[in-house]
Amino acid sequence: MGPTSILTPEEEHKICDWVQKNGKSGFSCDNRIVNCRTWVKAFIRRNPTISKRISQNLRASRARVTGDHLSEWYKCVYKELEDSGQA
Repeated sequence: MGPTSILTPEEEHKICDWVQKNGKSGFSCDNRIVNCRTWVKAFIRRNPTISKRISQNLRASRARVTGDHLSEWYKCVYKELEDSGQA
């Protein structure tokens, strides 16, 4: 129960997709400061495709990022922005 969501279902779906894409890319979203823990809990409950994970130490193989890796990552991000009409 409680108050209705401020975000529309479409907006929540976009956030859900963003969280999942970042998770697949190896970027966790748990380092952000969230002022309203109840909102986060309710958001996760409404979007069961998102799961909570415990942070793990970064392995040396993942820590070795080259300029080419970063360039490719930025190209992917830019393409996503273009595809969504935000670039």
